[in-house]
Amino acid sequence: MGGRSTLRPYAWLYSLLASYFITTRRATIRVCGAALTPLVRSVPCPPPMSSTMKILLVNPRWAGFGNRKKVKVREEEVEPLTLGIIAALSPGHDVTILDENVRGVRFGREWDLVGITATTFTAPRAYEIAERFRALRIPVVMGGVHASMMPQECLLHCDAVVRGEAEPVWQTVLQDVQDRALRPLYEGGMLTDMSQIPIPRRDLYSRSNAQAVYVQFSRGCGWTCEFCYLQYVKWEQHRMRPIEQIVDEVKDIPQPYLLIVDDNLFIDRAYALQVFEALTPLRKYWWAQAPTTIGDDDELLAAAYRSGCFALSIGFQTVNNSSLQLAQVAQNRIEYYAKLVQNLHKHKLLVDGTFIFGFDTDTPAIFKDTVDSIRALQLDAHTFYMVTPYPETPFYRRLEADGRIVDKNWAHYDWDHAVIEPKGMSAQQLTDGVKWAYDTMDAGQWRWVAQQLQHNAWVLRRSPKLAAFLLRQNLPQRYAVDY
Repeated sequence: MGGRSTLRPYAWLYSLLASYFITTRRATIRVCGAALTPLVRSVPCPPPMSSTMKILLVNPRWAGFGNRKKVKVREEEVEPLTLGIIAALSPGHDVTILDENVRGVRFGREWDLVGITATTFTAPRAYEIAERFRALRIPVVMGGVHASMMPQECLLHCDAVVRGEAEPVWQTVLQDVQDRALRPLYEGGMLTDMSQIPIPRRDLYSRSNAQAVYVQFSRGCGWTCEFCYLQYVKWEQHRMRPIEQIVDEVKDIPQPYLLIVDDNLFIDRAYALQVFEALTPLRKYWWAQAPTTIGDDDELLAAAYRSGCFALSIGFQTVNNSSLQLAQVAQNRIEYYAKLVQNLHKHKLLVDGTFIFGFDTDTPAIFKDTVDSIRALQLDAHTFYMVTPYPETPFYRRLEADGRIVDKNWAHYDWDHAVIEPKGMSAQQLTDGVKWAYDTMDAGQWRWVAQQLQHNAWVLRRSPKLAAFLLRQNLPQRYAVDY
């Protein structure tokens, strides 16, 4: 395994911005697994505590940063939204949020409770952190997608698991810790009253100079793609926050750039239009994920642009029709991709295309087909993933029964490693193919600059600061990626 070098997208913006400031001589801008069985556990007894607890909330580090090339801020530079919400659900307590991507964990006895959020690819590090604190006789609670999918495994390393959404049960967890009656499992399930989501405690985040923040306006999706965990959990239903609460939250955010993490903000058209209308006077720029089904809706796209949208990440998933059918991506139509991108560009929205490799109907030819399609579509950026099944889902169990799970190191379940053996190629061919696709796109980056300058000069005209922000995130630079 070795490092590789690649170029960030948006070389064209660098050229455009440089030309702009040289020509106008403006002042320099600062570019800146199985069903859960009851477990009887001995919960460590903490020292006597007052009614106010010292709580540490930890986001474990992710070693995989580097491959992501979305049209947005680098993901390691944005604070964890979920821990801000948990902190807001803990009034009256002394809460500290620690993002391990910013600074390391200090293992001390001063905490009354440690909460850890875990995705599958951060689970190994989450377990290490949990065990270190448990050795100090401090109770540890875990939550997040991985804890919800694999509570039994997590309970081998922590004292309690919150399965599902935390809002319905977090106050109970806190009371049980104070009563020294912590239970192994708390079923949060699905929050039905979205007004109960508090404004995150962003004042507790450690990055004072961040330009972008995560926000969430709705939860759930509505689609049933086989590779996505949402259809297998109890909180898959699409639910929406009250518009007035969104306004109250966003108007108090000092950062100019919002990264909307909703799984599918656009699935309820009427709600999306209300959100865009409410955002318009707040003068923020924002990015979000969007389905392929929005391309014909000029009213919706125009409203998105007026409200500050500068880019959308579109889940094209694949350019192989057979793979779309196999993966149950019923909403996508490959013959519609070109019209979709053209209309998004017409509305001055940058398009980041996401593609997944390694479906059972894929062959090694899929890599060249995808590169050719990206160039033909004139996408502004691209992100590549490898098929990665979430543990304990039917998708994972099917592949495991076929003997095609080739890597069970959870740290590799970040969609950047080949953890399965596809039917149409080997795991090594999958790894090599993704590397080839990145290298091939990067090799043509500078030839692409001229085309992009013609199409996207509007970014600079719309806001030099936005152009500078994009440059700071995606400025062509060499960085190592270990496949």
